[in-house]
Amino acid sequence: MSEEKTLRYTVNEDEYVFFYGEEILFANSKSNPFLYVTIEKEGVKKELPLSDCNITKTDENGYKIKFYNRACAVNVKINLVKNTVYFEFTKLGLFGELLSINLFLKNAKIKGMGLNPYKDIRGFYCDKNGFFNQKEYSDVRAAFSIKNGFFFKNESIEDFRLFFYGRSVKINTRQNKGSFLLEFDKKYYFEDGKKDVLLFCNPKEAEKISAKDDIYDGFIVPYEDSENYEKTIKTVRKRNFSFLVRISPELKEEEKDFSQYEKEGLIKTKYGFVIDSTNETNVRLFKNKIRKILDKNVEGIYLDERDIVIQEEKKYPYIGRALHDAIHAVCREYPAKKIIYNKLYSDEKNNETYSVEFEKISKKESDYKKALTYSEIEKTYYEISRKKYEKSAIKNNLILIK
Repeated sequence: MSEEKTLRYTVNEDEYVFFYGEEILFANSKSNPFLYVTIEKEGVKKELPLSDCNITKTDENGYKIKFYNRACAVNVKINLVKNTVYFEFTKLGLFGELLSINLFLKNAKIKGMGLNPYKDIRGFYCDKNGFFNQKEYSDVRAAFSIKNGFFFKNESIEDFRLFFYGRSVKINTRQNKGSFLLEFDKKYYFEDGKKDVLLFCNPKEAEKISAKDDIYDGFIVPYEDSENYEKTIKTVRKRNFSFLVRISPELKEEEKDFSQYEKEGLIKTKYGFVIDSTNETNVRLFKNKIRKILDKNVEGIYLDERDIVIQEEKKYPYIGRALHDAIHAVCREYPAKKIIYNKLYSDEKNNETYSVEFEKISKKESDYKKALTYSEIEKTYYEISRKKYEKSAIKNNLILIK
């Protein structure tokens, strides 16, 4: 049985070094600060290291550390739960200025970053919009692994850039509060799960195809508010096929319930509208729409966020993390509902099931699966046309056929 590891630190002259067991979490000194703030005046940048610190042990596995200089301070709470160290920071003073956090890297490969095609991402930087040399198939999930080191996961830093170089990983942010975690001794795996081939189709096609033997295990069908739709669901489910409803946060004027939404709480998109996340009435109506769908005994939902082009910048569209969190919360009100997302976000808290367009990864499928594994995504469907699926030798057995 392995010895349980603890948090500890050492002090040598002006350098503080924090450890998880024998692993270095971070070091802090004037020449090598754990935290520093960059300010800019008249085009000149100046870096202010927070080299002084006061340390308070809060409990057996936690510390509160105040890093400071003459201009500002940052309170950092670190807590160890099993093999995971949780970091929470709060900046005091110089609000909105750039804060840099330096994590110890070791001379090791970095893997992950979702669908990033590179096995080793040293020398690249990433922000919430992807890599500076971003390929079309890169995503923005800030979760990666250091070989023989730690797994990093962004918890609540929405405004960020990540840099990988030398002996450190650097996180830059202008947020005054944020959190992330480092997990050690992590077990990595990628779960294909049971065979599951789902077809995108309309209700009539789902009912027709489910009446005969075919390659499908279920269907993803656009939502319709009608009695015939409910009859189709019952018929398909009785035949032991799964039935998922394809929904989008984008509303169309021709929809039956569109008039119920408050117009001042709608944001124009290229093809319709999305709701303003600050409009409580519209948020409630959308959540109730999800509940109405799940009440029909469907297996789950496929959330389609591709090709949504917001044409108003002044409001807060109900897409991304806020939408994902809401749908996740609503689905938890029901037993065993499946959610498939087709868009990833950097600070995603709900490690659900995702889908990816197979053509964008087909040349290096094994590399992408490795990248997904090391960024903690455990299950992914491949979207592909039936014609190409029949000709391909796809190893993944989770397939969405378009």
